[in-house]
This record gives sequence, C-alpha cells and structure tokens, in this order.
Amino acid sequence: MDTIKNNLPASDGIKIYGFGVVAKGFYDYLQKSNEAERLQIVIIKDASKKRAVINAIIETTNENTIRDKDVDVIVELISSSEEAYGIVAENLEIGKKVISANKKLIAENLQDLISKEKENNGTFLYEGAVCGSIPIIRILNDFYSTESIQSVKGIFNGSSNYILSQLFNKEVTYGEALKQAQDLGFAEADPTSDVGGFDALYKLVILATHSFGKIIHPNEILNFGIENISKSDIELAKKLNLKIKLIAKAELKSGKLSLSVLPTLVDSSSGLYQVENEYNAVEISSENVGVQFYKGKGAGGLPTGSVVYSDLKAIDNNYNYSYGKLNQSNIILDNFSQVDVLIKIPNKDDVDTLPFNVSYLTKVDGEENYFYAKTTLNEIQVNKKYIEQYGISLLFIDNEEIKIQLLSSDEAEVKTINVAELRNWIIKDDDFQLIDVRESSEYEFTNINGELIPLGEIESNLSKIQKDRKVVFQCRSGKRSADAIKLLQKKYGFDNLYNLEGGILAWADEIDSSIKKY
Repeated sequence: MDTIKNNLPASDGIKIYGFGVVAKGFYDYLQKSNEAERLQIVIIKDASKKRAVINAIIETTNENTIRDKDVDVIVELISSSEEAYGIVAENLEIGKKVISANKKLIAENLQDLISKEKENNGTFLYEGAVCGSIPIIRILNDFYSTESIQSVKGIFNGSSNYILSQLFNKEVTYGEALKQAQDLGFAEADPTSDVGGFDALYKLVILATHSFGKIIHPNEILNFGIENISKSDIELAKKLNLKIKLIAKAELKSGKLSLSVLPTLVDSSSGLYQVENEYNAVEISSENVGVQFYKGKGAGGLPTGSVVYSDLKAIDNNYNYSYGKLNQSNIILDNFSQVDVLIKIPNKDDVDTLPFNVSYLTKVDGEENYFYAKTTLNEIQVNKKYIEQYGISLLFIDNEEIKIQLLSSDEAEVKTINVAELRNWIIKDDDFQLIDVRESSEYEFTNINGELIPLGEIESNLSKIQKDRKVVFQCRSGKRSADAIKLLQKKYGFDNLYNLEGGILAWADEIDSSIKKY
C-alpha cells in the first residue's frame, strides 16, 4: 500500500530507483541518521513483492518516473544498466544530483555521463559502484589527484573471492561454493558477471579513469574468470603455499597502460593473500607515496549502503569529482604487454596444438599437465573463446619469486643405460628407439647408428620421437644427450628416455662389430 507524506522540503528530497539489498542498506543509514523523512519516492518494478514498510510514496515504473523535478537527489540502485542509463542520463540533463552504484552503466558510458554532468551543472557520484565499503574513488580523486600512480590492483569482486576462499579453506566443489555465495546474497542467480570477471572489469575501468585519466571501454580489456579453475589447480597452489585470487590490475609503464582481470597466483608476501571471503582490497602504487593498501567488505547491503549514504552527505556539502587527470592524451592502451602464465592442458599431448601463441613453454616438474609460458594479453583476448572451449585453465603469475618456485623444482632424474645393457637390448631385439644428437658434421657410420636429430633441432622434430617406446639418446660423450633428455622431460613430458653412459666413446670398442642393426 502506498504511504504518502507531506510538508517535505523539496531541496532535500530523495527519490530512489529500486529497493533491493543495497537500497535497504542505504535506507537503514537514513534512519540511523534521523534523515528517513528525506526519502519521498521509491520506484519499484514489482508492487506485489513483500518489502519493509517505509514512509514514502511507492510507485511502479512508468514513463513519468524519469525527470522528476519535485525532488533534489536521485539515487539509482537497479540492476539493469540499460534502464539505469535512462534514469541517470535524463536526470543529469536537467541538472539533478544523481547517485548510482551501477558499475556496468558507468563503465560503458562514463565519458557521456561526465559530459552531461558538466554541461548541465549536475552532480554525479558513484562510490558504491566500486569495492563495496572501501571509499576508493574518493581516495583517488582527493588524495591522489596530483600523484603519479604506477599501478592499481586488487580483489574487486566479493562473490568470486568468497568462492575461491571456500575452495581453498573448506575443500568444497566449485558448484557448492557458488551456491553458498548465492544463498548468502553475495552472488546473483546468474553469476556470470561475478565469476566471469566482468564485474571486476567494470570496476577496473572506473578506477583507471580516476587513477590515470584514461577512459577505456570494457570491450577493449581482457577479463578471464574463475569458471575453469579445477581441483588440481587448487591442489597445486596449496602444495606451493600459494593462493588463487581474481586480480584486477591497471599498470602504467612508459606511457603505456595495460589493464586486465585474471585469476592469479599470489604468495604470502602479498597483502592480497590474506583477503578472504566477501572482502575486497585495493593496492595503489605511486611514485612518491609508495604502496598503500585498502581492505573492506565488498558485498552486502550495509557495506555498500554506507558508501551510497556517504555520497549523499558529499552532495549535501556540494562535492563533485574533480577528474583532474581526465583525458591524458599521452597515455595509450597497451594490450601487447607480456604476461607469465601457468597453463593446465587437459591432455599433455595437446601441448603442440594450443589455441594461442606462447613462448618459453616449459613443463612444470612433477606436474602432469602443467606448463609455464609467456604470452600477451592480446593473444589471450583474441583467442579467449577457444581457450575456454578447450577446457584450458590459466593461472597468471605476477611475482618473480612464484615463477622461480615453479621452474626451480628438482629436475626429473635422467635414467641411464650402460653399454652392456644396450648390447643385451639389441641382441634380444628389445623394442626401443635410438637417437643420436650429434651435429651432422660429427656424424659418421659406426657399429650402432641411431637416427640423427642434432640437439638444436630436437624441438622441431618431436614427431620423430616415439612416446610409446623406450628411447635411448647418444652423443659423443653423453653430455648433449643428457641435455636433450632433460629438455624433453621438463618441457614436453616425455618419461621413458635413457642416456647412454659415456656416449659413443664408451661403447666403440666393446660392441661386437657384427651388430649393425641401428
């Protein structure tokens, strides 16, 4: 039932669009501050839905609910970014003071909305759109306005962080962790925006504007979610005393700005390592101040409602964002910056047919299907669909120590075979392949000739090496053949390789000259 109140000062009046979790949290702050009478109108979609009794006019959405000149402050808290655009844009066009928490709306239309705000002497604040209870936009706008920021990164989505925390700490399945997040109100019924990294992406776009003065459309930025993270990914991270976090990052180097949202391995030296459940965190690195770290609840009605209320109080004090760094023409978007990545391939034999280009591909010792590599943000973004279709999981490495940890495990032992054993294999007609890794200029006919594949050509001739048979490698002394085996074991997962002890020099005079099978 509609409850109508009278004698309210129009200059202080508030109109809310939507009355969900965040709007209720905002209303709680109005009540606690004895300002509930300022709320004049609440616009809802479903009049039949049960909701708390509030002393305001309740209206359902219609064409007359936009451009309402009888109130001073518009608070937009609905889920649809398309509908929200009409509410925000049309009220800014008539000089209204507008508050929004719709990060998708803002990220996709920020330049347009800033223009409407300035052209019509309006006010547009949106602290509640980014990182819940952390007042990070105000911090950037007020305290970093003249500071050269080098990077902004963090955990910007409480839902995905909650899921990852449950996977690590409770050993539940991904599906169970997601349901828990939904039951607690941290994740939507359709969780794609949260777990796919889109929510964090929109927030990153907004923070990049205030940090670097560059407005970039979300479509230009790589976001990779947590949907493909597997139990073995969690187990590997635990084994190495690491955690997986969905990290949003903007970094400026030599005038080039790279942005990404990626599942990333972090170690205990990072402040993000201890950020659990629905909490968010932001780390700002700047030229003079150094590193600053901010942490707070990133989901829930009261945490987000608190910063929406803070926007209201800022409006009461005639506050506007200054956008002091806006339109930095000397900064360009860089999607070709190189990244380190840990790749898990469902079938290790498919390593040669990855659906994206990599370099320095190296097998992680002791891990069946894991490979370290370097690639670019653009390479992943262009081939994102195929990477997901192949069931490939990607964990990014943002720390040199983690890279060293992954690649410095003890090398798999190089198995050896001596001359006497090799002679017995030949006599018994044992099923094996013999490969000689000397250079062509060193190769001459001997009693036992293997197939010639010089050490420098091993990687381009993998198809010639038979994984289903025992393979013996030889060279003049045994050193280069051992190096070939280490390469094949570490980088390509071969595991049935043998090095001839002492090489050709060891067997030249001991093998019966009648044996010329190889």
